[in-house]
Amino acid sequence: LNKLRHVKPELDGHYLRSIGVPPGPLYRTVLGALLDAKLAGEVANRQDEEKFILEKLRQEGYGEHEKGRNAPEETAERGVTGPARHSQNRTKLK
Repeated sequence: LNKLRHVKPELDGHYLRSIGVPPGPLYRTVLGALLDAKLAGEVANRQDEEKFILEKLRQEGYGEHEKGRNAPEETAERGVTGPARHSQNRTKLK
């Protein structure tokens, strides 16, 4: 139990905002599911977390009305990732 309490996803609300998701209740849904997946060992790294978030957003119906306005799948296809909290995790924009 002590080990699990330190498990934390790399991505957070800053990532959601960076891919165009406006703040709201969807953040709790998506980030809660991401934490559950991380605890269950279903996501291992940042790339897995990004894929998980994009799939969860699709399941929640987000992005269908956002086409052409930085919908998450379009942003991810361009290789744009959210701002990292720590310099060693920063990704250059393409």
